Amino acid sequence: MGRRAKHLTTQAKQAAKRRHAEMYRQSEKGRETKSRANRRSYEQQKTSSPSVATPLAIDIDIPPEISARGCKALHVSFAHLRIDTGPLLGLWTVPYMYEPPLLGTLHDEGGTVGEEEDVENSAWTSRAAILGTFQYGEIMAAGSARARQWEEEDLRVLRPGLVKEVNARVTAWVTLKDSGRESDEDRGTALDWGAKLICLLVDEWDVRREGVEGYSGARRTGDLPWQRFRKDTMRWMNEDA
Repeated sequence: MGRRAKHLTTQAKQAAKRRHAEMYRQSEKGRETKSRANRRSYEQQKTSSPSVATPLAIDIDIPPEISARGCKALHVSFAHLRIDTGPLLGLWTVPYMYEPPLLGTLHDEGGTVGEEEDVENSAWTSRAAILGTFQYGEIMAAGSARARQWEEEDLRVLRPGLVKEVNARVTAWVTLKDSGRESDEDRGTALDWGAKLICLLVDEWDVRREGVEGYSGARRTGDLPWQRFRKDTMRWMNEDA
C-alpha cells in the first residue's frame, strides 16, 4: 500500500508539473518568452552561419525594438468596431508610411473625439484604443484572408510577396521612429500597431513554413498568431473589467 501510494503521489506531482508548464506556455508571458527565444535562436543561426539561410525563412533583420514593442498588450475600444471605417494611420497602404488621422474622424456615442480629448478615463476607451480598433479590425480581416491564401499556395510562391511587405513595413516603422516625434500620441500608437503587425506576420510565417497541415490545424484551433492576439486582447479586457 505504502509503495503504491508513493507511486501515485509521484505521478500526481508529475501531472501537476505538466499542467503548470502547459498553462505557462499558453499564457501571454509564455508566448512572449518563446517568441523571444525563437528570435534569439534565429539571430544566432544567422551569426554563426551567415552563408547558410534557413530554408524559406524571410531573412530580414527585425530591429530588437520592433520585436520588443510587438509583444506589448494593446487596447482596443470594442464599442467602436461597429464603425465601418476609421483612420488606418497609413499601416494598410503601401509603402505603409505614417498618415496622421484627421481631426473629427474618431467618434464616440455622442459625437466626435477631438485631437486632445478621450471618450473616458479608461485605457480601453482612450484615443489610442479607438485608433487601435481600426487596426485590430484590419488585422482580423487580413488574417482570415491570408490564412485561406497560405493554405492554398506554395511557400515558394508566397515568400517573395511576404518579404517585400515585411521589408516595406520595417522601413516605414524605422522612418517613423527616427522622425523624433514619438511624443505625439498618435505616432506612438502607429509605432505600437506597426510593430505588432510585423511580429504577427513573421510569427505566422514561421508556423506556415513548418508545413501546411500544421498551419491549417493551428487555424482550426485558433492558434495562429493573429487569432491568439484576438483571444489575448479579449482576456486582457475581461481581466480589467
